[in-house]
Amino acid sequence: MIEYLKQLIVSIQQAQATQIASGVTVTHKIDVPDLGQALTGLAEELDRLDPRDFLPIARHDFVLLRTQLRFWANASSRGDGSKPVEVVTRISTLLDQYAGAGTHVQDRDFSFLNNTDLRDIIQRDYKELETKLFPDGSWKSVVVMSGSILEAILYDILTRDATTIGKVMASPVAPHTKTGGPVRDITKDSSRHRYTLENLIDVAVDIGELPPDGKETIHKVIRDYRNFIHPKAEIRASSPCGEAQAMLSLGALNAIVDHIAP
Repeated sequence: MIEYLKQLIVSIQQAQATQIASGVTVTHKIDVPDLGQALTGLAEELDRLDPRDFLPIARHDFVLLRTQLRFWANASSRGDGSKPVEVVTRISTLLDQYAGAGTHVQDRDFSFLNNTDLRDIIQRDYKELETKLFPDGSWKSVVVMSGSILEAILYDILTRDATTIGKVMASPVAPHTKTGGPVRDITKDSSRHRYTLENLIDVAVDIGELPPDGKETIHKVIRDYRNFIHPKAEIRASSPCGEAQAMLSLGALNAIVDHIAP
């Protein structure tokens, strides 16, 4: 999406290294006429970016570094030997927090989850969902990732303590290992006791962790669309897995997190 900026930064870094080694400003092989012009060009391109389209945690640093870059660009143009290596490198890293023009992304807080390992995975996947998959138009991936994140969240919520686990196991909609067999133990990590996303949604609604009036919507948007991971299911579907389905899936996920989070 903004890879050209990273390529320009690499060119600037290489030009800086050459200048440091030779003691003079040189023309770089990747169309960088001189360091000052390259820095000015990068600063102008960064001016086109809206800080609101970065994750909230990165917005302050982006504005600060963009201001610093303008100063160093002017200083370099005057030939005073200033070399903004650190600023340019930090900007390159910061660009990973950019979600796309007009996205105005909101970073989500998953601190309400108990399992720290699972929380780290969910935060990583949600960041990828918001900053890469959705802005890049990877609609099918958005749908699948939304379902995956919801599955992980519901598993954490339904296994957070002994009381909740007891409610899950006592729920009339909890799945059984086989017809007439015992209820699947949600705490056991085996295919015999695995809860599907559909099972997790049903049980969460039954014990009051999800609103009952939204059950059908959640099922349709998250569960059914997630089945698009199977190509044949996508072929059989009456509607394609496109932007509308991706927006519904991400919206449903955010609505559920809003409901669950304290």
